[in-house]
Amino acid sequence: MDGDIVVALVANENTLKRYFVDKENQKIRLHPENKTMKDIIVSDCKIQGVAVKVIKNLE
Repeated sequence: MDGDIVVALVANENTLKRYFVDKENQKIRLHPENKTMKDIIVSDCKIQGVAVKVIKNLE
């Protein structure tokens, strides 16, 4: 699941980000594709879905 693009529920809001687990610090890093935005670091979130196919390039 590391590196997958997910819909994550964080603080009652959904966000579409790349999902990474930092096992050393026991945190989850949600990484945006938009380079002007910062990573979201949380201790817990709920995965609402995983992107398996896109119509448009994400890069």
